[in-house]
Amino acid sequence: GKIRRDLLGIIGASELDGLIGGQVWIRGATLEVASTAEIDGPVTFQGREQPSVAAGAKLASPIHLEITQEVVRSRRSVARQAIHEIFSYTAALLAGILLLTVLPGFFRATLREARAIGLPVGVGALALISSVFVLVLGILLVFVGVGAGLAAVLLYAPILYLAQVFVGAWLGNKILSAPPVNTGAAIGRIALGLLILHAVGLIPVLGGLMWLVVLLWGTGAVLMGFYRMSRVESAVLPA
Repeated sequence: GKIRRDLLGIIGASELDGLIGGQVWIRGATLEVASTAEIDGPVTFQGREQPSVAAGAKLASPIHLEITQEVVRSRRSVARQAIHEIFSYTAALLAGILLLTVLPGFFRATLREARAIGLPVGVGALALISSVFVLVLGILLVFVGVGAGLAAVLLYAPILYLAQVFVGAWLGNKILSAPPVNTGAAIGRIALGLLILHAVGLIPVLGGLMWLVVLLWGTGAVLMGFYRMSRVESAVLPA
């Protein structure tokens, strides 16, 4: 058709193939100008891609492309998030490898406790509530109490971080079913489980709920693993 005046549009995909008698301002994903198009005024396009202009199109001036600030910020945000996830995943995997190679007995004991699911989640919830209580009590006691409360929370922080390692290892074992025959196979299961956790963690809302369950579940398993190992060591020591 023909438009004798200006054209202003916010359109996902635009295709101009008629007459526009004035100027054009379009914001969207793509812009295509056909060979039959005739535009008598200036054209401004805000989008992510260079507009496509077919041979034969009559334009009063070349199309002016503007990359919107929202698009630039979105790309930077995606890049930052991707880099953060890569480093976060790598750090968790290295922590799992370190635990598996340096403390294999503790790793196996904690992984056995993680299989119960329900009990570790309950223990983790109680531990989280108690740590918050200790921190609040430390703040209320001021000075000496603050130091004690912060020390308790700082000791609890590594356990929270390692929670994902044991849940990831459990998930990897569930997927691959057969028990690992060597350390390399066990590391592969940890890597697979952590990859799935970090991928699901990117999903809005669902990811947050998943990480909450992982923290409670893994934390409870770690605390129960510590308890089982301490009982074994006390039984080994002579009376």
